[in-house]
Formats: sequence, structure tokens, C-alpha cells
Amino acid sequence: VVLDVGGYIGDTALWMLAKGARFVHIYEPVYWREAMQNLEGKPAAVYPYAVWWSAGELELAVDAASTGLRAGSTRVRTVPLPEVIDVHKPDIVKMDCEGCEWAILYMPCEPMRSAQWVIEVHGPEPPIVVKLEEYGLSVGVVTRLAPLVSVVVARR
Repeated sequence: VVLDVGGYIGDTALWMLAKGARFVHIYEPVYWREAMQNLEGKPAAVYPYAVWWSAGELELAVDAASTGLRAGSTRVRTVPLPEVIDVHKPDIVKMDCEGCEWAILYMPCEPMRSAQWVIEVHGPEPPIVVKLEEYGLSVGVVTRLAPLVSVVVARR
């Protein structure tokens, strides 16, 4: 079971299903309609929410894909990351959510240990890496896409 936080139009979810995922839960607050259309008939569910450290709303700038989390004029509903993990109990979590990965810093340790993580980090990665290591996960930086954008993998 895969949790795809920042699922965009469902392209990564389709790849995961082709590689053997039994089910993919996609959280995508902006392009959720496109993701639903692309995943129709597949073992997947799309949720039109942003994942954050609390329930509520955010106003985001939606200039283009991969622009990062910034204040703006598009209002989205949020759900807390700990609740999402608790509800879906994923084996793998992929986060490419333009800044929402910082919600990891608010996670209790136990739910984090149950999954493997692939995270695109916007900003300096050390705080997130240290937190993942506190969870007892083995963490590595796979690549740096830009000076303040990197991909981090954390495994049990």
C-alpha cells in the first residue's frame, strides 16, 4: 500500500501500480480531478486535500508544478499527516508536496517507523533527516535537484 502525498495528476501512482503496488492513496489538493480521471478503474483513491501538520485551510500560490509552497490565492483544505498515516497504514510514503514535507517534524515516532519514505525536501534537509533518524530509520540523500531541493529516502 502506497501513500502518494502530492500526487499531481496521478502519474507516479500509475507507475507504482505498474510496479506492483496493491493500492495507492493519493492526496492532491489542486489537480485532484485530473488524478481521478487518470486513475479511473485502478486500485487507487484520490483525496482533494493538502497534507499538513493540522486540519484547516491554506492559501497557496499555484503558478506551475514544482514551484514550492508559497502563500497565494488558491485555498485548499488540509488534513494532518499523523491522521493520514494512521488511517491508511502505508508500506511506502512518497512525498512531493512542494513544502508540506515539513509536517514530518510534527509526527510522533511510532507511525513513522512503519513505512519507507521517499521525500522531495524543499529547503535545508538536515532537520528532516535528523527527525527521520530519530525515528530509527536509515536515511540517505539520493540526489540534489537544486541548491535547496533534494530527494531523501528513509528505510526501516
